[in-house]
Amino acid sequence: MSRILIITNRLIVGGPSVHLRHIVKHFSNKHKLLLVFGESSEGEQSMEAEFNRFGIEMIKIKAFRRSFNPVQDLKFAKELERIIQDFKPDIVHTHTSKPGYVGRYIAAKLNVKRIIHTYHGLIFKEYFSKIYSSFVVNIDRTLARKTDFIISLSEMQKKEILGNYKIGNDNIIKIIPLAISKTKESYNSKLADSFRQKWKIEKDTILLAQVGRLTDVKDNSFMIERYYTVRKNSKTKSMLFIVGDGELKHHLIELAQSLHLKVAIGEAVEGADIVFTSWCKNLDKLYSAMDLLVLTSKSEGTPFSIIEAQVSGTAVLAPNIGGIADMVIDEKTAFLYNSIDEFESKLELLINDKSRVEQIGKDAGNFATKKYNMDAMLASYEELYEI
Repeated sequence: MSRILIITNRLIVGGPSVHLRHIVKHFSNKHKLLLVFGESSEGEQSMEAEFNRFGIEMIKIKAFRRSFNPVQDLKFAKELERIIQDFKPDIVHTHTSKPGYVGRYIAAKLNVKRIIHTYHGLIFKEYFSKIYSSFVVNIDRTLARKTDFIISLSEMQKKEILGNYKIGNDNIIKIIPLAISKTKESYNSKLADSFRQKWKIEKDTILLAQVGRLTDVKDNSFMIERYYTVRKNSKTKSMLFIVGDGELKHHLIELAQSLHLKVAIGEAVEGADIVFTSWCKNLDKLYSAMDLLVLTSKSEGTPFSIIEAQVSGTAVLAPNIGGIADMVIDEKTAFLYNSIDEFESKLELLINDKSRVEQIGKDAGNFATKKYNMDAMLASYEELYEI
């Protein structure tokens, strides 16, 4: 039995926490786990209660926040050092960027036997200026030399880490794809009918959705503007759901209203064009009813929503960035785009061709159920956690 300290940014609804939940659930009775995490931000939905069910030790550090703050970050570092000294872990496993920087540095300083870091996305593009990004890459390169294993979630992500940014080497970078415990059978017409009735969705309406934090990097405003343009020229009924919350929610609502789209906020409105639901704890009904998941992010790693959508039998339209191309089969389980014009043309095509969307959904369900195998993922982690 290994003593494993897991450090993550915050326990909120989103891919990293969903992924981590599977790991913690599986290993909670196999190893001694301690989970360290930070405060969630305004508009984010906590998943702490779900992790509490596993009966492991958990420590929330109030000074540990996503945004950069030298005073608070120093407090976080000192508290984390004390925790490592007290817990005496065999393994420190960090997830996401800030935990990876601070956690790996202190773990190496205190001579922890094994240090593991998982990249859930690469922050070197879009998030920072070129000068600051170069600085961050150099820190990552230094920390990679103190890291025993770096986990990449896709082949494309590994190529970026190793080839584009020269971080680590081939011997320490392991590809362990994300996985999902649900199957196609988790989603059905009964759940779909329930969702459509709740939100007063008319028959034969194409249901599009975006799922995630409402922040600049997700570029929901681009989606709303393009949806308005395509919808205006389409004869097919459609409805856009924005599922999530964040600092840009009010701005996005105002944008939709300024385009004279009929907006529903938190409750059903007859004939709505766009619905802002806030966070939904159980997405099974949404994915059962949804025809098309649309991503418009400026930067992505390996979005968990794409896995959920495909397993549920939902078609996907997404930018050809990050590790997304490794997660789908372009023009079979999803449509990828590389430009604004391409996005508009493919969105128009999918809204107006329901039979095509349904076929893509069927292919997606068959593909994803095989690709995102939970047993294989957990077996890979078991190898890394045995000392």
